Amino acid sequence: MNNSTFRKSLTAAAIATTLGFPALVAAQEAGANDVERIQVTGSRIKRTDTETASPITVFDSEAIENSGFTSMEKFIHNIPSMNGGYNGSNTNNGSVGYASANLRGLGSARTLILINGRRYASGDLNSIPMAYIERVEVLRDGASTIYGSDAIAGVINFITKKDFEGAEFSAQYDLTGEGDGETTKVSGVIGATSDKGNVTLALEYQNRNPIWQGDRDFSRYPLSESGGEIVRGGSSTIPYGNWSAADEDSQYNSGNAGTSFVVDPNTGEIRPYDGQQDAYNFAPASYMVTPQDIFSINASANYELTRDLSAFMEGGFTNRQSDQLMAAEGTFWGPTVAGDHPDNPIGEDLYIYRRLAETGGRSFTQDFSDYRMVFGLEGYLDNGWSWDISYNYARYVDSRVEYGRSNPERIGNLLDPELCDADEECPGLWNPFQEGTFTQEFQDYATIPNSPVDRATTKQLMANLTGDTGSFGLPAGPISWAVGVEKRWEEYQNQPDGGAILGQIYSVAAEPTEGSYDVQEAYMEINAPLLAGMPGVERLDLSAAVRRSDYDFLDAQTTTKFGLEYVPTTGTLVRATFAEGFRAPGIGDLYSPQVESNISYTDPCIDYGTGSQSQTVKDNCAAEGLPGDFSLD
Repeated sequence: MNNSTFRKSLTAAAIATTLGFPALVAAQEAGANDVERIQVTGSRIKRTDTETASPITVFDSEAIENSGFTSMEKFIHNIPSMNGGYNGSNTNNGSVGYASANLRGLGSARTLILINGRRYASGDLNSIPMAYIERVEVLRDGASTIYGSDAIAGVINFITKKDFEGAEFSAQYDLTGEGDGETTKVSGVIGATSDKGNVTLALEYQNRNPIWQGDRDFSRYPLSESGGEIVRGGSSTIPYGNWSAADEDSQYNSGNAGTSFVVDPNTGEIRPYDGQQDAYNFAPASYMVTPQDIFSINASANYELTRDLSAFMEGGFTNRQSDQLMAAEGTFWGPTVAGDHPDNPIGEDLYIYRRLAETGGRSFTQDFSDYRMVFGLEGYLDNGWSWDISYNYARYVDSRVEYGRSNPERIGNLLDPELCDADEECPGLWNPFQEGTFTQEFQDYATIPNSPVDRATTKQLMANLTGDTGSFGLPAGPISWAVGVEKRWEEYQNQPDGGAILGQIYSVAAEPTEGSYDVQEAYMEINAPLLAGMPGVERLDLSAAVRRSDYDFLDAQTTTKFGLEYVPTTGTLVRATFAEGFRAPGIGDLYSPQVESNISYTDPCIDYGTGSQSQTVKDNCAAEGLPGDFSLD
């Protein structure tokens, strides 16, 4: 394919290939007057350099390969500008296998993930195959004016291989120093080029084995604080039951406010619960690094219809099979053990917090499929202006199954003779005061799987026109500009498990949700060279952009951005930006189902006069005027 001014967003020097296939050497710009212009993330204007008023870091395929990481998730998470909380392979509780990015600590919902400058529905980093990526551009600046409201923290733009010729195959096997966490990755990229176009196909498979929290000294035990010291901790929901009397006037409550009891597993005697002795260590039953299998296939093609008109297409599919495993569920809601239960140690109604350790744990599995398809045209006008129009369709389906969840109603039946007799399916009364008594028969009756399904679709139609003013520019050079419009449709649906809808699964909010919205946007951007080639001013450029966003559920919003680039001498750049943005709610913010946060809080001043709080805490409570026997009752 022949190149001309504005024709390519980037010209690569070479792409190495293996197995004796020839390397692809990028064609050079023909003609002494042709100057290649490129488009970098954060601006739609094509320019002759990669430095802009906004800070951008570019990682090419060689840097990605030399990093030694087997997944794009690990590569992105190790970029210095990534900080704060994000989901990934080290998130066992709540990740659902998803890997996100968090630029500048502003939250993953404010970090926009793009593929070739376009959105995809999931934003899951697991859907990005490393072998298919030519470079990664990280914009560490607000870009709401250029890309929309969800780019407040910045943008990570994955640029794929397009003009690849030959074949490249790779295999990688990783192992930790402890001999676990094996990760295997195999990939292949093949491509063919003619004078009219190119076709590229990439396949990648990755398998990652788990690492358990109990396999490392630093994660083998949960830690807590006692008397100002770090001690081994754990959960008070234990395999032989932590309980308290239901009747406030019971002898087990009189003079024992806040005290719970256990039936000692060694002596069979009733004694107060002792956290240092009884607390349940949930770490060994939980993953520290979660396992997954990922297969992806991606392809791209471009064809030159005429000298100044080309058609292009991109497509991708990723399937992820992922798992998380946590310690067994417990009766965290404190069901009542009836006073006439034959194993009740006090003959009174009591509340019990019992770990269902016999189930082996809570298992969360995902079968996640991510689809993407892009069609478009791009062309060049006689005056050097370039344009493109594209339609992007992206969708994901996330099917989940969770095992080891409890049915509170049936747990209650197992603890009350009257309720168990009324249910012909009840297998009998369960003794929760001893470990190992929650048999398979009881599990079959009182545990239930949870199988929700998430679906989301993104459709995006966009058109852009970029160029410069030619001979009508400023004395320092022509004014570069870009304008464009975008129409985007977002859809989301969550279908909860039928048992959850009926309220039969503990801690699972279940309300079917679905919804959609659309947004129409238009932008304009300019870059004006104010001064150039002067003493002390090699270059001084002013950039400005404005974007109008009209959501169908919000009033239209306008955002602006201004930047200044000052190059006093070669090798020195001073830049500054001022940008405003607004955070429109995403499709998940609007329509994802409710979830239980399970946030717990204990006021440190409760009974601080006789408690084990540090002296600092006691002094602070006293300074607030609270009595030593302070209570929230």
